[in-house]
Amino acid sequence: MFVGGFEKMTDRANLISDDLMFAADPNEVNAGFTFPGLYATMMARYMYDYGRGNEDCGDALAMVAVKNHHHAMPNENAQFRREFTIEAIKNSSLVAHPVRLLHCSPVTDGASALIITSPEKAKEFTDDPIYIMSSQQATDAISLYSRESLTSVKTTKLAVGAAMKEADVTFDDIQIAEVHDCFTVEEVMFLEDSGFYKTGEGWKGVHESYESGKGSKHIPYLGDGRELIVNPGGGLKADGHPVGATGIRQVQECWVQLRGEAGGQQVEGEIDTALAHNIGGTGAICTAHILRRNL
Repeated sequence: MFVGGFEKMTDRANLISDDLMFAADPNEVNAGFTFPGLYATMMARYMYDYGRGNEDCGDALAMVAVKNHHHAMPNENAQFRREFTIEAIKNSSLVAHPVRLLHCSPVTDGASALIITSPEKAKEFTDDPIYIMSSQQATDAISLYSRESLTSVKTTKLAVGAAMKEADVTFDDIQIAEVHDCFTVEEVMFLEDSGFYKTGEGWKGVHESYESGKGSKHIPYLGDGRELIVNPGGGLKADGHPVGATGIRQVQECWVQLRGEAGGQQVEGEIDTALAHNIGGTGAICTAHILRRNL
């Protein structure tokens, strides 16, 4: 089975915020929200609940962007191969407080494709297939005002938890994750919702990991003796976010990493298991896949 995704966004760049709101609740649209505004609501609440009075929380949300742009530098297909400082992120143009321009993924043109088949058929084409160990999806209310929490994405908890259970893995087994970092706060929420960090401590883990790992080719998140490299090719933030192609592109990045064919952005060491995490809107839907090189 051939699976393809594509999106051409730059020819409507001035209208794209309105176009994307078809994935939101009509009441949010009527209230004047855009997706940066919705994520600003989530980010403001997160910072208030867990980082109030601590400047390091704001720095950590900027560090997500700095880290992902750093990861994109050797990626020949990345939209933005450019380093940024924490100060540059925090001083970029204000979009919707506290979200600034460089907290956001860009408007992108792009396409990606996969071939999915049985293990037996795959071996007719390659001696090194990548296996889908699990694939799970979860849904929740579209509107933020109907959610249980503004600082957590319930569908991430459900889909990632179910995928890891189906594949019989934990974060001790997973080396890399492709995460839907449409805005930097979403990557922090993923780290908490997936169970890598405890609720409210994701930003602390990001801050400590960045300070420990900066200067490295890839900056891993560290926690409880575990390491997890998130978005090794730059993620949505720097590799780009052509909406219809993003989920497939995330799986494709896992595929090349697992096969050791990721070129300049190849993660060092043996990569055996990867996680792909994709959400729609502000998290009304989430899909999670666990991929492995060896059965």
